[in-house]
Amino acid sequence: MGLGGRIATLAWNTQHHLEVYYGAMGAGLVCHTLNPRLTVQHLAAMVNEAEDRLLAVSAGLEQFALELAFHCPSIETILFLDGAAPRTISGRRSFAHEALLDELGGEAAWGRFDEETPAGLCYTSGTTGAPKGVLYTHRSNYLHTLRSLQADAFALTAADSVLVAVPMFHANGWGLPFAAPAVGAKLVLPGRRMDGAHLATLIQTEAVTVAAGVQTVWQGLLDHLDAHGGDVPSLERIIIGGATCPDVLIRRMESRLGCRVQTSWGMTELSPLGTVAPARGPAVASGRPPIGLDLKLTDASGRTLPGQRNTVGHLKVKGASVVDGYFKRDQPILDAEGYFDTGDLASLDEDGNLTISGRSKDLIKSGGEWINPAEIETIIGRLPGVGQVAVIGQPDTKWGERPLLVVEPQKSHTLDDRTLLDALRGNVADWWIPDHVVQVDAMPLGRLTRIACGPNTLDPELPSRRRAFVAPVYAEQGMPPRTAAKGPARSAARKTPRTKAEQRAETIEQILDAAELLFSKHGLYGVTMRDVSLKVGVHTSLMHYYFEDKLALFKAVFARRAAITSDRRIKALDEYEKRAGGKPTAEGALHAFLDTDFDLYINADEGWRNYAAFCAQLANTPEGAELFDEHFDPVVLRLIEILRKALPDITKRDIFWGYHFVTGSLMHSLARSGRIDRLSGGLCKSDDFNAVKARMADFMAAGFQTLKKR
Repeated sequence: MGLGGRIATLAWNTQHHLEVYYGAMGAGLVCHTLNPRLTVQHLAAMVNEAEDRLLAVSAGLEQFALELAFHCPSIETILFLDGAAPRTISGRRSFAHEALLDELGGEAAWGRFDEETPAGLCYTSGTTGAPKGVLYTHRSNYLHTLRSLQADAFALTAADSVLVAVPMFHANGWGLPFAAPAVGAKLVLPGRRMDGAHLATLIQTEAVTVAAGVQTVWQGLLDHLDAHGGDVPSLERIIIGGATCPDVLIRRMESRLGCRVQTSWGMTELSPLGTVAPARGPAVASGRPPIGLDLKLTDASGRTLPGQRNTVGHLKVKGASVVDGYFKRDQPILDAEGYFDTGDLASLDEDGNLTISGRSKDLIKSGGEWINPAEIETIIGRLPGVGQVAVIGQPDTKWGERPLLVVEPQKSHTLDDRTLLDALRGNVADWWIPDHVVQVDAMPLGRLTRIACGPNTLDPELPSRRRAFVAPVYAEQGMPPRTAAKGPARSAARKTPRTKAEQRAETIEQILDAAELLFSKHGLYGVTMRDVSLKVGVHTSLMHYYFEDKLALFKAVFARRAAITSDRRIKALDEYEKRAGGKPTAEGALHAFLDTDFDLYINADEGWRNYAAFCAQLANTPEGAELFDEHFDPVVLRLIEILRKALPDITKRDIFWGYHFVTGSLMHSLARSGRIDRLSGGLCKSDDFNAVKARMADFMAAGFQTLKKR
């Protein structure tokens, strides 16, 4: 690739990703960071516009990368990072990172190009719904680094150990991958894991002094320390951004962690730092702009407000590291004075501290990520029976905002909430899918203001219908405010308020259900935590809050139903032995053991059939053997005990072998592979558990009887 050639990274915060950053940029290439939390379709549009020729992918994202490459003809080479084994796709070269360096690495001429040479590319939906590329130059990166290192900004020194918990695919990781090395600070990269336990260990072992990331990450750290004890005495400062942080959380962080919290605000278009609270002194709103940035407030028509303090206006920013245009787009984005319209409504206090009041556009910022309501509305609006639809952002203490779907059905039509949400699955990222649905008789239109978050949260002149009316009547304890309507509303909400414990239990059940389905289809190694989070529609940091890692989730999925089926079968065996009056038979024992399980798969919901397939996936794996030993040994040994009484002439060894054949047949039946369907020409169906139940116990009992003749 020549000067300006573009490579894409689909990667976490790892050393290899950092090496790709510096290797590409230092050689005059453009490093295009991709967000793994987006869908293949969204990423493919970005890669195809950028015409990326190489894709670097972290371990755990290999299958996702191969799917992406399939849709991106410009990608010629796939580079596997972090020890991931190279996998091939037709017509593409593939290399392991270290092997590539060993085989083809050589001396490179660093920095022999103009300072305006492009260095990085990041797509954003922060100002409009359509993703747009922001192209960083070496000059803008350098100036941003100087700005962020100021004493009242990030204020890093060579004595610091810096934990970068903000993803490196988010606007160059807030510039920290450049700022920390610039002063000789230690850079601590957490990889994929952002759970509280992992972060606590990193902070303690690496003596981290400064950490940066969205507030959700630090909630996980706080909850871990509260639950398991421990402290992080080296930690001096946490820099937060991504969404407005509640004062109560800031106080909790500073009190429990013993550190200073620096609030900040920024945008991809600003490279990205806009404002930050000083390293010393109390956190005030989102802080002030470092030297090199100018802020101003205007009215809706772009006229500068005569008073710039203590009033809400449209926020515009000017500076040398502020983008002057979007990638491959000719439209100017700066006004006549060189200011960039952020799309935010904001105010400045007497000391110049910035408070973001809302968006003048309608995008929803959830957990530091943008959700485009218009895309959701377009999909829902096409459905039969939908009259009008609006998606609005509602305050959420954990994620900042979450989308709420408001629908007005057409007359004489009845809409099902689940059907509405199911229409979004596969068309948008799962975490875009609204948490709740409200159906209203009449959609309020015209001038609407958001009234639940205090005054001046939205410009009253803004003709938006999405950020609407918040209703105390639908407010539930611990849940986002609901919408009020002109007329009676039909809501998916429960009539009685749910406690936070109930909400937590419901979320965990949803995660376990999704993981169970995915594991049943793809096994342990074919599923990632990201896959599950997308399926459920929750942030990956919440996944890691509940489950330390994928193996912990895997074990929890197994254990959830294992206790039920094991207890049922032991009870059935005990009751059978009692009925047998000291004269048990192999047929009776096997019917008690097998039929009790088949009754679950026949009569219960699809979750039990997913669990059956999940167990079949596990049966011949080391991980499965360990879990089967832990959870099923008592019921198996109880069956063996009764079979030995029923078959006194058969050796103990042969009875164990007989059980081995029983469980093999059982697991094959639970897999529902469809093979018998094809072999029998449709005469038998692998998912016909009634037919299996009617035959298996008697067939296996006959096998045990045959052993008598040996």
